[in-house]
Amino acid sequence: MEAKRTIILYNFSAERQKLIRTITAPLGCTVKSVDKRDFGQPVGAIAGVSGYVKDKNKKPLNGFDDEFMMICGYEGMGLDVVLSVLRKGGVTRQTLKAALTETNAAWSGEELYGEVKKEHEAIKLKMEN
Repeated sequence: MEAKRTIILYNFSAERQKLIRTITAPLGCTVKSVDKRDFGQPVGAIAGVSGYVKDKNKKPLNGFDDEFMMICGYEGMGLDVVLSVLRKGGVTRQTLKAALTETNAAWSGEELYGEVKKEHEAIKLKMEN
Protein backbone atom coordinates (compact mmCIF):
# COMPACT_ATOMS: atom_id res chain seq x y z
CA MET A 1 0.00 0.00 0.00
CA GLU A 2 1.44 3.33 -1.01
CA ALA A 3 0.53 6.39 1.00
CA LYS A 4 1.93 9.87 0.61
CA ARG A 5 3.84 11.20 3.59
CA THR A 6 1.01 12.86 5.44
CA ILE A 7 0.04 13.63 9.00
CA ILE A 8 -3.72 13.64 9.41
CA LEU A 9 -5.23 15.49 12.36
CA TYR A 10 -8.56 14.98 14.08
CA ASN A 11 -9.81 17.58 16.62
CA PHE A 12 -6.71 19.76 16.65
CA SER A 13 -7.21 23.47 17.23
CA ALA A 14 -5.96 25.91 14.59
CA GLU A 15 -3.08 26.81 16.90
CA ARG A 16 -2.05 23.16 17.35
CA GLN A 17 -2.36 22.55 13.60
CA LYS A 18 -0.01 25.46 12.96
CA LEU A 19 2.48 24.09 15.50
CA ILE A 20 2.48 20.68 13.83
CA ARG A 21 2.87 22.18 10.36
CA THR A 22 5.82 24.24 11.61
CA ILE A 23 7.68 21.45 13.39
CA THR A 24 7.14 18.90 10.62
CA ALA A 25 7.97 21.24 7.71
CA PRO A 26 11.59 19.97 7.49
CA LEU A 27 10.22 16.44 6.98
CA GLY A 28 8.50 17.49 3.75
CA CYS A 29 5.17 15.94 4.65
CA THR A 30 1.67 17.27 4.21
CA VAL A 31 -0.45 18.06 7.27
CA LYS A 32 -4.17 17.67 6.79
CA SER A 33 -7.07 18.35 9.18
CA VAL A 34 -10.23 16.23 9.03
CA ASP A 35 -13.64 17.85 9.27
CA LYS A 36 -15.92 16.21 11.87
CA ARG A 37 -18.35 15.29 9.08
CA ASP A 38 -15.65 12.97 7.69
CA PHE A 39 -14.87 11.09 10.91
CA GLY A 40 -16.93 8.15 9.56
CA GLN A 41 -14.92 7.92 6.32
CA PRO A 42 -12.26 5.26 5.71
CA VAL A 43 -8.86 6.51 6.83
CA GLY A 44 -7.36 5.20 3.58
CA ALA A 45 -9.66 7.56 1.65
CA ILE A 46 -8.75 10.48 3.92
CA ALA A 47 -5.06 9.67 3.29
CA GLY A 48 -5.61 9.52 -0.48
CA VAL A 49 -4.64 5.86 -0.82
CA SER A 50 -5.58 4.31 -4.15
CA GLY A 51 -8.56 1.96 -3.87
CA TYR A 52 -10.22 3.77 -0.96
CA VAL A 53 -13.00 6.27 -1.56
CA LYS A 54 -15.21 8.42 0.58
CA ASP A 55 -18.84 7.40 0.88
CA LYS A 56 -20.93 10.58 0.61
CA ASN A 57 -23.78 8.88 2.49
CA LYS A 58 -21.67 7.68 5.42
CA LYS A 59 -21.97 9.88 8.48
CA PRO A 60 -19.97 9.62 11.71
CA LEU A 61 -21.71 7.58 14.40
CA ASN A 62 -20.63 9.08 17.71
CA GLY A 63 -17.63 11.22 16.92
CA PHE A 64 -14.97 11.96 19.52
CA ASP A 65 -13.38 15.06 21.01
CA ASP A 66 -9.80 13.98 21.80
CA GLU A 67 -6.93 14.98 19.58
CA PHE A 68 -6.03 12.07 17.33
CA MET A 69 -3.25 11.89 14.77
CA MET A 70 -2.70 9.42 11.93
CA ILE A 71 0.76 9.20 10.40
CA CYS A 72 0.87 7.98 6.81
CA GLY A 73 3.68 6.97 4.47
CA TYR A 74 6.33 6.38 7.12
CA GLU A 75 7.73 3.07 8.31
CA GLY A 76 10.51 1.90 10.63
CA MET A 77 13.15 4.54 11.24
CA GLY A 78 11.17 7.13 9.27
CA LEU A 79 8.26 6.74 11.67
CA ASP A 80 10.66 7.01 14.62
CA VAL A 81 11.99 10.29 13.21
CA VAL A 82 8.46 11.72 12.84
CA LEU A 83 7.56 10.73 16.40
CA SER A 84 10.80 12.23 17.72
CA VAL A 85 10.20 15.52 15.87
CA LEU A 86 6.66 15.68 17.23
CA ARG A 87 7.79 14.97 20.79
CA LYS A 88 10.58 17.56 20.65
CA GLY A 89 8.10 20.06 19.22
CA GLY A 90 5.70 19.67 22.13
CA VAL A 91 3.24 17.05 20.89
CA THR A 92 3.06 14.87 23.99
CA ARG A 93 2.75 11.13 24.32
CA GLN A 94 -0.79 11.68 25.58
CA THR A 95 -1.87 12.71 22.08
CA LEU A 96 -3.29 9.56 20.54
CA LYS A 97 -1.47 8.51 17.37
CA ALA A 98 -1.70 5.69 14.83
CA ALA A 99 0.20 4.72 11.71
CA LEU A 100 -1.78 3.95 8.57
CA THR A 101 -1.55 0.24 7.74
CA GLU A 102 -3.11 -2.14 5.25
CA THR A 103 -5.21 -3.50 8.11
CA ASN A 104 -6.66 -0.20 9.33
CA ALA A 105 -6.95 1.66 5.98
CA ALA A 106 -10.57 0.52 5.56
CA TRP A 107 -11.55 1.55 9.08
CA SER A 108 -13.26 4.85 9.73
CA GLY A 109 -11.50 7.54 11.74
CA GLU A 110 -13.92 6.79 14.56
CA GLU A 111 -13.12 3.06 14.51
CA LEU A 112 -9.37 3.63 14.45
CA TYR A 113 -9.59 6.20 17.23
CA GLY A 114 -11.66 3.75 19.32
CA GLU A 115 -9.10 0.97 18.94
CA VAL A 116 -6.15 3.24 19.72
CA LYS A 117 -7.98 4.66 22.74
CA LYS A 118 -8.62 1.13 24.09
CA GLU A 119 -4.96 0.19 23.62
CA HIS A 120 -3.82 3.42 25.28
CA GLU A 121 -6.10 2.81 28.29
CA ALA A 122 -4.91 -0.81 28.62
CA ILE A 123 -1.25 0.24 28.58
CA LYS A 124 -1.91 3.04 31.05
CA LEU A 125 -3.69 0.63 33.41
CA LYS A 126 -0.86 -1.91 33.14
CA MET A 127 1.74 0.77 33.93
CA GLU A 128 -0.22 1.87 37.02
CA ASN A 129 -0.24 -1.66 38.44
